[in-house]
Amino acid sequence: MTPFMTRRRLLSTGALLSAAGFLSACAPEKDGNAAPQQERDRSDDRWLVASNADEEAQDAMKAALRETPDLGSARIQGFGTSELAGKLLLLGPKLDVDVVTLSEPYLRSFEARARKEGRALFLTLPPAREAALDPTTPATMAPLTALSGAILLNEALLAEEGLPRPSSLIDLARPVYRSWLSIPRLEGSTTGWLLALGLAAAVGEREAFRILAEIEANATPHLEMSGSGPLKKIRAGECAVGFGLRHQAAADRAKGLPIGWTDPEEGTFSMVESAVALDKGADTRAGAAAFARALVECSRPKILEAYPTPLYQGERVPEELRPPRPQHYPEPLTLELLERHKRLLAEARAARRG
Repeated sequence: MTPFMTRRRLLSTGALLSAAGFLSACAPEKDGNAAPQQERDRSDDRWLVASNADEEAQDAMKAALRETPDLGSARIQGFGTSELAGKLLLLGPKLDVDVVTLSEPYLRSFEARARKEGRALFLTLPPAREAALDPTTPATMAPLTALSGAILLNEALLAEEGLPRPSSLIDLARPVYRSWLSIPRLEGSTTGWLLALGLAAAVGEREAFRILAEIEANATPHLEMSGSGPLKKIRAGECAVGFGLRHQAAADRAKGLPIGWTDPEEGTFSMVESAVALDKGADTRAGAAAFARALVECSRPKILEAYPTPLYQGERVPEELRPPRPQHYPEPLTLELLERHKRLLAEARAARRG
């Protein structure tokens, strides 16, 4: 475990002043979690943030810190989703950071478990300047990004090999794409779960995971544990088709690369990642909840440039950048649902092997 994850920290005068300043810059109100200034001392005033966000979102947060001095300074360390979720599950508020950004299914499930055990895990955040579009958003969470899935294409390679352009997720199971396809594994990436959700909502869970097992067979040896893995294979010309994040393909196209995408006929599913401030009881750093809210609000304008999905009232993106058929799964996205989907996929893989 790195020093970043184990170092104990206390509050200093500088940190308290930063909390007061950034509230006026990016958030409407002070939070109620500040400890008396004289009770704390600390040698490092940086806020510590552990994030599973992609590079674009981390860059937006770093830009917000540079451009908004009242936010103070922070160290943002990136982790894979499974790794960070495992650390948060194991250590809870003892995780030695102030703020965590992570996919909401993990955050909601972990918070629900903590409440059942009669303990707090996250701080209540100050109200947002504009309300979240999702009315079920907990007061402890500030939506940061929405990751949308799409079928990714190397259009030059498609033409060169005479491969048809897929229009649906089900098309990815066609034998014509065998060895030309790359997808993220369900076990390693929330992007892989977006693929599974799209199939399951369209044809039902049992049939969806039978189809997904066929898609995985087509993707051998290009099954990836990272959500960005398929796009890397497509950029390199190793694969012509993949499933990945829509905004990354759009960014490549804007750079002049022969990368395209198709919004599948089944619709576009998105995964929201949110920021939370850890409730460490007496060791909670003053202003942590306000910092989490302010960091998100100051980062959202640049995040919208990369992830064109509104999350708050008043946010606008060009119509041509929005997915044409946004969809929502009929059940809440929880870890329990994810585990059920993993089990169904394991059964489908076994049945395919005979």
